[in-house]
Amino acid sequence: MTYLDRLQDAAVLAERAAVAGQYTEVIGQRTDPAVIGGLHRVADALYIFPPLDRPLGLRRNLVETVVPVSGWVLFCLAVLLAVPNPAQPWVLAATITGGAIVAGLLSALVDLAWDRCSARTLAAGGRPETVEDLIATIRSRLVSIAATLETHHDDTRQRIDYSLYWLDVAEQAATGPSR
Repeated sequence: MTYLDRLQDAAVLAERAAVAGQYTEVIGQRTDPAVIGGLHRVADALYIFPPLDRPLGLRRNLVETVVPVSGWVLFCLAVLLAVPNPAQPWVLAATITGGAIVAGLLSALVDLAWDRCSARTLAAGGRPETVEDLIATIRSRLVSIAATLETHHDDTRQRIDYSLYWLDVAEQAATGPSR
C-alpha cells in the first residue's frame, strides 16, 4: 500500500468522522461545529483528487443534473399537451416558469436525499467509535505516513502538517470546557 493510498484512507476516515458528527445532530445529540469543520478540512487537505474526480462526485453531479432537467422537460411537455392552445405567450411563459420551479424543487429533493443517504452510510460505516477515538486514529495514521515519507515529498508533508493542525483544532473543540 503506497503512501497515497494511506492518505486517501485517512481522508475517508476524516470525512466519515465529520459526517458521523453531523449525523449525531440529526438524532438529537450535539457535536461542536469546530470539530466537524476541522475534520472536513483534514479530509479536503488529504484527498489526492479534487472533489469532482472522486468516484461519487461524478455520479452525484450526473444525477443532480439529469433529474431536474428531466423534470423540467416532462413538466413542460405535460402542460403543453394538456392545454388546448399552447401557442399563447402566457401559456409558454407559465410553462417555462413552472418548469423552472419544478426543476429547482427536484434539485433540492435529490440533494437532500443524497446527503441523508450519504450521512447514514458514512456514519454507519465501520464500528461505532467516538469522535475523539477517530481523531486519535487519524492522527496516528498521519504521523506514521509522515515518518515513512522520503525527503522530496514536501507537498505531502505540508498537507499532513496542515491536517495535523486542523486535527488539533477539532480535538480541542471535542475535549474543550463545554464537554
